[in-house]
Amino acid sequence: MTAPLFLDPVLKHRIWGGRQLATRFGYKDVPDGPIGECWGVSAHPNGPSTVVGGPHDGRTLAEVWADDRAFFGGRPGEDPGTFPLLVKFLDAADWLSVQVHPDDAEAAELEGVPLGKTECWYAVDAAPGAELIIGHTARTRAELAALIDAGRWDELLLRRPVAKGDFVYIPSGTLHAVGPGLLLCEVQQNCDTTYRVYDFDRTDADGNRRELHLDKAKRVTTVPFDPAAVAAGGGRSEQPAGRTRTLLASPIFDVTLHEVDGDGYQASFPGYELCTVTDGSGVMTWADQRHDLRAGDHLIIPADAGRVTFSGQLTLVSSHPAA
Repeated sequence: MTAPLFLDPVLKHRIWGGRQLATRFGYKDVPDGPIGECWGVSAHPNGPSTVVGGPHDGRTLAEVWADDRAFFGGRPGEDPGTFPLLVKFLDAADWLSVQVHPDDAEAAELEGVPLGKTECWYAVDAAPGAELIIGHTARTRAELAALIDAGRWDELLLRRPVAKGDFVYIPSGTLHAVGPGLLLCEVQQNCDTTYRVYDFDRTDADGNRRELHLDKAKRVTTVPFDPAAVAAGGGRSEQPAGRTRTLLASPIFDVTLHEVDGDGYQASFPGYELCTVTDGSGVMTWADQRHDLRAGDHLIIPADAGRVTFSGQLTLVSSHPAA
């Protein structure tokens, strides 16, 4: 029986980041300064995660994806050169830039990369009064450009409150920003293309402002914004020792929240499954395998695992590409 891939994450300095990723999950060798992102399940060249233990110890996820197709089930149509998803933690001590991402076709045309970026966030923690920017008020592309060019941000951008346990879906083309006081688990397409629209006029340590990408942002932003397009979340089902909550079932990827509370919580996955433990600790078992889990762990369960059992007190976000 194939063992799971446990992954060593990549931590990223960000101007808007905090220090929760240095203290909350017990990661080793955390750099000084504001750390905004933890790329936990990543085969992207800008931050590939590395396998810890097992027969692939020390190899990058991209290498395993290309070389061990049996682990992932070898589904027809999957590109062995491009792992489809990326899972992160985001620790926002300040506003991220207001930004937008292209879809697959736009990413190929504008950047020469195979995937655009649709993403979603599960709020691991949220300070009182935490907010997100999701969407805009412009009714036409000309109105969007005029409001951006005039810097009329309060008139253009739509804000919404967010609390611990909330889930938010961000299809490509959606103007958005994460506000301070949020710790998020993000599942996204394996793309690192971001078009910044507004960066709150901040500067870095050298007094420089970060680059904006207004022409491309105006081109890829969906107009008008449709609030129904970002709606997500399905049913919650009770089972022995926990609860299962469908967060997203989309044409690109599916996301599920598993809240384990005791012994014997069971899950069956359609193929390989990306898993991130967001809180607590416990044990994962199948067949003759037993693996300890704790908050901050990132792993991939192989396609041949079958029924997996979890025990303990833990919350886990799992995801896989849509069939």
